[in-house]
Parts: sequence; C-alpha cells; structure tokens
Amino acid sequence: MPLDLNVASSPMLVTCSTFNHSIRSSQNDLAADESKGYAKAIGIGIGTGVLLSLIMVPAARLGISLMPKPLGLAFAQLLLGKVPLPVGIVFHIAYVTIWSVLYVIAFERRTFLNALWWALGRALGLWILVLVLFYPLVGWGFWGLAVSPRLIPASFVLHILQQDNIAASNEAVLSVIRRNKS
Repeated sequence: MPLDLNVASSPMLVTCSTFNHSIRSSQNDLAADESKGYAKAIGIGIGTGVLLSLIMVPAARLGISLMPKPLGLAFAQLLLGKVPLPVGIVFHIAYVTIWSVLYVIAFERRTFLNALWWALGRALGLWILVLVLFYPLVGWGFWGLAVSPRLIPASFVLHILQQDNIAASNEAVLSVIRRNKS
C-alpha cells in the first residue's frame, strides 16, 4: 500500500495551522486591549488633570491658593521663560497624564480597595517628589518652606485627590468594559 504524503490533508498540519491562527488572533486581541488601555489611561489622566485645574486655577485667581502660582506654570516658566497660564495648565495635565498612564498600565488588575491603598502610596511618593525636587527647582525652597510651611499639607491634599481620582476613574472604566464584555 503506498504511503500518502499529501501534507495538505494531514490532521497534524490542520491542527498546527489552527493553533498558529489562534496565537496570532490572541496576539492581535492583546495588542488591541493594550492600545485601549493606553487610550483609557490617557483619557483618565487628561480628565484628572482638567478636574484638578478646575480646583487650582480658580483658587489662584481668588487669592486663596497657598502657592504663589500653579506649580505647572512655575515649572513651565522655569523651562521656557515667561509663558501664560494655559501653558502651565498643559504642563500640569501632561504631568498628571504621565502618572495616570503608568498607574493604569501597571495596576489595572487590582481590586478597588487595593487600588486605593496603592493610590495613597503613589500620592505619598509624588508628594515627596514635589517637595524635594519641583519646589526647590522653581525657587520655592526645600519642602516649599521659602513660600510657606502650609504648602506641605496643601500639596499633599492635591496629590491624594489626584491619585484617588485616577484609581476611582480606572475602576469605573474597567467596570464598564467588563459589563460590555459580558
């Protein structure tokens, strides 16, 4: 009896072909999910940055802000010279968006309560970064003490609001995505 060497009809080749198609399809799905994750993170960052700007800019305009000017504006002026407030707002929104993207990508699969604990940790870390790096860079002194010791708790509150809003927004978006997949 002759040996059938027709590989096109081989069950093993069909199985391998199906498996390879399945892997490519899964990789495409992962790439699509990843790009949705980045888009979601950017949206959350921009939304959080705008929300915080809606708090900080009126406070600065009304004279109730403890900062001489918004930190994003002070940093933009350090880098670019004299620039208007909208440039500072763009710097602030970019800063918040970068941290939002890092958070959403790194901590997407955490539970909501666990995400809030991580938000507190990130808020503490970013707060210390602002106190020891950004405040001295813009001339406000280490911990902002050249301006006022009240800057220390005020900036902490803003970082808590920022990180908790990012965590809550991420959870809200994830729950909508989960609901749509079901």
